[in-house]
Amino acid sequence: MSILPDPRMPILSDSQLSRLKAHKYASTGNTFSDAILQIWWNAVVSKMPLWVAPNLITLTGLFINCVTSALVIGNSLQANSNEVPPKYFFAAGIGLFIYQTLDAIDGKQARRTGTSSPLGELFDHGCDSVSNLVITVSSACAFSMGTFPNYMFFFFINNIALFYLAHWQTYCSGCLIFNKFDVTEVQLQAIFFYIASGFLGPHFFIQQISFLPYNLALIKYMIFLMFIGSCLYSFNAFKHIFHGGVGKNGTTVAQTSVLSPIVPLGIVISCAFYVFKHSGENIFENHPILFMLMFGTSSAKLTCNLIVASMSKSTLDMLDFCMMGPIILSVYVYFGIEIYASYVNIPISEYYILLLGFLYTISNFVIYCVRICKEISANFGIAILTIPYTRKEN
Repeated sequence: MSILPDPRMPILSDSQLSRLKAHKYASTGNTFSDAILQIWWNAVVSKMPLWVAPNLITLTGLFINCVTSALVIGNSLQANSNEVPPKYFFAAGIGLFIYQTLDAIDGKQARRTGTSSPLGELFDHGCDSVSNLVITVSSACAFSMGTFPNYMFFFFINNIALFYLAHWQTYCSGCLIFNKFDVTEVQLQAIFFYIASGFLGPHFFIQQISFLPYNLALIKYMIFLMFIGSCLYSFNAFKHIFHGGVGKNGTTVAQTSVLSPIVPLGIVISCAFYVFKHSGENIFENHPILFMLMFGTSSAKLTCNLIVASMSKSTLDMLDFCMMGPIILSVYVYFGIEIYASYVNIPISEYYILLLGFLYTISNFVIYCVRICKEISANFGIAILTIPYTRKEN
């Protein structure tokens, strides 16, 4: 098998495109903050020019979110630095709020302009998968979590797994399910903590709290509360999943086992855990940002695969090219290849394998996103980032 997918082969089959074209967005439930934020979102979208394409709104928000998060990440590559200027934390909070707003109004803009399409929904969820990753990594920096690698690893795996789980539910039920405390509330929390880090400094979260039991650092109490919340969310999600899907005999929308989505993400998480525990260079502790970006990008790609499978009612692939980076790094660590390579004067450290894996994984993800958007655009006859102008006849 080639290490790269064949660019001559389309990602989506004709049958997938046909089912994707027939897809209708469906969701249920409201979050705590919806009623309040809807007022703000409706006010913003009413001021948006009708010539601005919904996908362009989403992409602009994602770009702002990535840039402002990168200011924090780039100045805290060990996720434990107190040298990040406070203004960067404020910028990250503002950037996330802008993304949240623009992400919320893209669907409203699509309805205003009559450009609603499955591509818009896929584009929106794809951007969310990227945003979830950059928020996770920049939040780890804002909390100085590099001081506690075990807690940071749990924080990272928990966030990517819960986002995947949300779309796993959709793959089974055919409907996007919102809980009272959902992604909007998590984003608001992140905004609050960015601002808190700006005023108090990231070191605030690693200070021990003497008046609470066990005299632990504040971030450890926060992770414990997050663990409880994650358990409640997961319990509710798996209740929907094990209740049975909308397919025949309780299967998924693609008539497959409701448990099948556990395989792809399970492979990536297993690789991440193995490298975390057995790396001879303690690669997670020494290069946490690069580690999270590689495994997180792989997870984001798998989530997009799940979204496409859900919308096109098709079988989810168990293996993907985005797994190559995590798998190769795991094999490299397992066999201690660095030691054998040094015998023949080829000193290739785990860090370089991680770096190459990241570059490959992110390239694979970007190419996938571009190709799948182009395929849908060409087959559906719709523009991706523009609204075609039709000249009115006199």
